[in-house]
Amino acid sequence: MIKRILILFLLTVFCQSNAFAQLPYYLDFKFVLNESSAGKKAQVALKKQLDDGIKSLNRKEKSLLEEEKKIISQKIEYLLLLVE
Repeated sequence: MIKRILILFLLTVFCQSNAFAQLPYYLDFKFVLNESSAGKKAQVALKKQLDDGIKSLNRKEKSLLEEEKKIISQKIEYLLLLVE
């Protein structure tokens, strides 16, 4: 009798643990990124990387615009030499 109760008890405990293992859990990444120290460090690093990339693109754009102006002025000088 005690053996049956013990077996029934053990089966109940193991069945419940399996039922709990199948429950889905969700992780709120927004909360983790905003509230944890590692998330805050990651945000700072990503923001710095983004800002550096934007600065680099702005420098490239400026140099390309200057090169374009130089090419246009050379083109105009060449056309003026042809007209003379």
